[in-house]
Amino acid sequence: NFTESLPYNVFLVDKHPTHIKNGDLISFRWAGGGGYPAGITFMKIVSGLPGDQVTVDAERNFYINGSWVGLAKKLSRKGEKLEIGRTGKIPPGYMYVKAPHVDSLDSRYAITGWVPMTSIEGRAIFAY
Repeated sequence: NFTESLPYNVFLVDKHPTHIKNGDLISFRWAGGGGYPAGITFMKIVSGLPGDQVTVDAERNFYINGSWVGLAKKLSRKGEKLEIGRTGKIPPGYMYVKAPHVDSLDSRYAITGWVPMTSIEGRAIFAY
């Protein structure tokens, strides 16, 4: 991990997980954008699964099934406008991901959105 979005730097990835659940750390292939090329690996925490309800309030606070998961900033560190991510019921084949850092590029933002399960590389375990 080369950013401060997660408090870890080195991970082991189980490329054959049997079941991914909320709270799991996953690696997935980035679709591209935000200064990052398509295909690089991102690491995030699963916070919403198919059937979960994602909502956002007027202050840009995101909730999953009524539980707060994060605040979406209006601007990136570079001063670029950040569009909020999707809301509604997460459809089959997708998940909501997040990271604890305020600047994490996660599902709060349209550029990341809900991650397709076909992009998941595996469940990650931090090594150090």
